[in-house]
Amino acid sequence: MKLFNTITRELEAYEARRELVIKAGRDILREAKRVIFLCHDSKLDEAKRHLAALTHVVGTDEKKFQKPLSTTTGTFSLYSEGSWCAAVEEYLEAWFLLHFLTHKKIVAPTGIAPKADVYIGALADSTGELVRLAVLRGARKEVKTIEQFRGLAARVVEFMLPLYLTGSSRQKFDAAKKNLKRIEEILYEVRIRI
Repeated sequence: MKLFNTITRELEAYEARRELVIKAGRDILREAKRVIFLCHDSKLDEAKRHLAALTHVVGTDEKKFQKPLSTTTGTFSLYSEGSWCAAVEEYLEAWFLLHFLTHKKIVAPTGIAPKADVYIGALADSTGELVRLAVLRGARKEVKTIEQFRGLAARVVEFMLPLYLTGSSRQKFDAAKKNLKRIEEILYEVRIRI
């Protein structure tokens, strides 16, 4: 029957696209983590090179994967795929962290269109990376740098404070508040030991 054939083709096309998205997501996730670890090691030039390449991949993949599966279907609902959302969230976390360190401000990349909760997760998670960096800078008694990290984490928390967040976004927000508190504790401990 024609109907059965149509349904089968659409499901097979969906599954094939989904498998490609999952593989691409794993690759993006791995590279984003590499950028984050390079930032921890203060290898910012190398991190910039990796992030530039990764930015191109994410933008290209997003355009490619959102194309319709057939002439009768709309665009592929890419941001309903958990693996893609997780990968882009990690990419954005790397993006925010590197821009925190190099420009001392929060800017978003262009060329992609994640859902708001993906941005929320990435911003919140980047405050955790600031905690890790504050610990490393605390050992060197870099008070001014830790103060900058505190300011950036505070801006993220202040931004999220009036938002109506539920589910995992709320959990991420709660984690960002804890990260801000931890940076403040690190700052206090370093100041009293100088």
